[in-house]
Amino acid sequence: MLRRTSLMLLVALCAVSCDDSLTQPNASDTQLVEAQFDAQAGNPVVHRLTVGGADAAAFGPPGSDANFSLVALQRADGTVTGQWSDQYGNSAGMHAKIDCLYVDGNTAWVSGPVTRHTDPDLIGRTANAMVRDGGDTDEDMISAVFFFLPFTCVDQFPFDQYEFFWPVNNGQVKLD
Repeated sequence: MLRRTSLMLLVALCAVSCDDSLTQPNASDTQLVEAQFDAQAGNPVVHRLTVGGADAAAFGPPGSDANFSLVALQRADGTVTGQWSDQYGNSAGMHAKIDCLYVDGNTAWVSGPVTRHTDPDLIGRTANAMVRDGGDTDEDMISAVFFFLPFTCVDQFPFDQYEFFWPVNNGQVKLD
């Protein structure tokens, strides 16, 4: 009797929780599936960059200017996909679609068009940054974000030489 009641309750819950609407895949689901098919089709990921944490110490204590997150994948055929989000204080921020990744040892340059920004004049501009994976030394670094440079990551602007390069606070850079 308990089994039958439990089964009926389970069927009723399933019926109530289902509706006729279709679930649409989101962009990250689609990118994941595409990456899996690309790898199987002979186009594996050759570089993977993940960066995240509190914003640089130049803006105050760690986390005082919110946080950032960046993911970029470069495949064997040279295509690059990724996302970059940076939340500034007071609910301001930016998002860019990464379409360029250049790797030299433990240093990488990334860039891509800004898709959302608190300042509408920056939408469509290219966001550029440089990062360094410090490995086990806890010396991960990231540059300031630049929106007005007349080039992309392949030009390898030396942010570190102009003192626009700071430690990553409460986060990390991982470059494979």
